[in-house]
Amino acid sequence: MKAPETVKKFHLLKTGDTVVVAFSGGADSSALLHWLCKERDVHKLTVYAAHIHHGLRGKEADRDEAFVRRCCEKWKVSLFVLHVDVRVEAARTGESEETCGRRLRYAFLEQKAGELHAKIATAHTLSDSIETVLFHLTRGTGLAGLRGIPASRGKIIRPLIETTRAEVEEYCARNTLSFVTDSTNFSHTYARNRIRLDVIPVLRGINPSLERTFSRNMRLFASDEAFLREETERLLKRAYIKRNRPWEQSGFSVSILRGSSLQGRALTLAAARATGFTPEATHVEAMKSLLEKGSGQISLHGKWLAEVEGNRLYFYIPPISLEIQNFSAPFVPGKTKIGPIFLQTSVVEMENINKMKTFSTHYFKNILDCDKINGKVVVRTRKPGDYYHPACHGVGKSLKKLFNEAAIPLTLRAYVPVIVDDLGIIWVGGFGPDMRCAQSASTQKAYFCKTVWNDGEDKGVK
Repeated sequence: MKAPETVKKFHLLKTGDTVVVAFSGGADSSALLHWLCKERDVHKLTVYAAHIHHGLRGKEADRDEAFVRRCCEKWKVSLFVLHVDVRVEAARTGESEETCGRRLRYAFLEQKAGELHAKIATAHTLSDSIETVLFHLTRGTGLAGLRGIPASRGKIIRPLIETTRAEVEEYCARNTLSFVTDSTNFSHTYARNRIRLDVIPVLRGINPSLERTFSRNMRLFASDEAFLREETERLLKRAYIKRNRPWEQSGFSVSILRGSSLQGRALTLAAARATGFTPEATHVEAMKSLLEKGSGQISLHGKWLAEVEGNRLYFYIPPISLEIQNFSAPFVPGKTKIGPIFLQTSVVEMENINKMKTFSTHYFKNILDCDKINGKVVVRTRKPGDYYHPACHGVGKSLKKLFNEAAIPLTLRAYVPVIVDDLGIIWVGGFGPDMRCAQSASTQKAYFCKTVWNDGEDKGVK
C-alpha cells in the first residue's frame, strides 16, 4: 500500500495532527483506519472515526454499523455515528439518493472536523480515481475532469489515492483485517458500478498496466490544467473593469475576452465566481455568442443573468420590480433607498459650499440651491418623457438620451434617483442639477446630494 509515500509526497499529514476518518467498514476505509492507527504513536496523531448509517439497506446497514463499532473498540478509536433517512431527505430536496447521501455524509464529516480542528481522511483509491475519470469522459468533460481525484482538497486528505483496490485488499490480507462489503457495489443500477464491473476489466484486457498508465496521464492532465488555470486567472485580471459610477457593474472587457483562446475557460471561471454555480457548456457557448454580438443577455443558473453592454460583460440578478419602477417619496434630508442605490442628502451653508467647491469641482454636480426650488419636492424614479436641462451640459435632453449616451445598462436605469419640484426635474443622479437650480454666486443654502451603492461604497456622482 502506497499510503506512506503519498502522505510524504503531498504533505498530507504532520506530527500532532488530528484526523477524522470516514469509516464505512469496507476494505478501503478499514485499511486506511488501520494504517493510521499504526502511525498514531509514531507521528503523535489523534485519530477519530465517523460512520454514517443512511437508512437505505436495512439489516445490512445495521450489520455495517455493528462491525464499525467493534473495530473502533478494538483499535481504541473514538467513533461518531450519524443516523439519517436519505430516502426521505432526497424526496424533500429533489436530489438523487446518491447525491443526497454524499451531501449529508460530507456535512457530517465537516461538522466533526470543525469541532475537533481536524483533517478529514477519506479512503478514495487510485481505482476510484480512474473510475471517476471514465465517468467524466462518458458525460463530457475538459482537462479538469481528467485529473482524477486530488490527493487533498481543503481539509480533506486521501492517503490511498495512489493505491489500487487490489493493493488495498492485499494489505487487508497481510494484516488479517476483516471488512464488510456493500451489496449495492454489485448492482448494475449505478453508472459507476457498471464502469467498475464491466468497463475496467475490458480496458485492463487491452492494457494490463491500466492503473499505471492512467496514473501517469492524470498527472499530466493535472499539470496542464494548473498551467491553463493560471493563464486564465491572468486573462481575467487583465480584462477586469472596476465599477466607477453608481449605475455601473464591475465586469470584464469584451474586447479582451473576445480575442483570447482561453475565452471559454475565462467565461466559465468568471460566471462561477460571480454566481456560485459552474455554468453548463450551453451557457458558455451562449456567452461566447454574446461577446461576438457585442450586446444582449442570457439566463444562467437560477435568476442570474449574463449581459454584454458597452464593451462590458457582467453578471447580476435583476431586482427590478413594479414597486421600484413606480417609486416616489417626499424629498427630505437623510437617506432614501431605491433598489441597490441610496440617495443621501444633507443641508449645507454657503461657507461649506465654497470649501467643497475648492476641494473638488466634482461636488458642483451634487449641489442644489434651496432658494431656487419651487413648491413640493419629491424623489422618484424616471418616467417616460422625462426631460431636463443639466447644468453641466448647457442644453436640454431627455433622460433616455442622456442614459444612452452614458451607456447606463437598461437593467439599472430604473434605479437612478430623480428629484423634482412643482416645475419639473431639478436633479438627476449621475448628471447633477437642472440649470435653474444650480449653484451660483448668490447661493446661501443648498442641498448636498450623492448616491451610494448598497454595498456601502460611496461612488459619488461623476
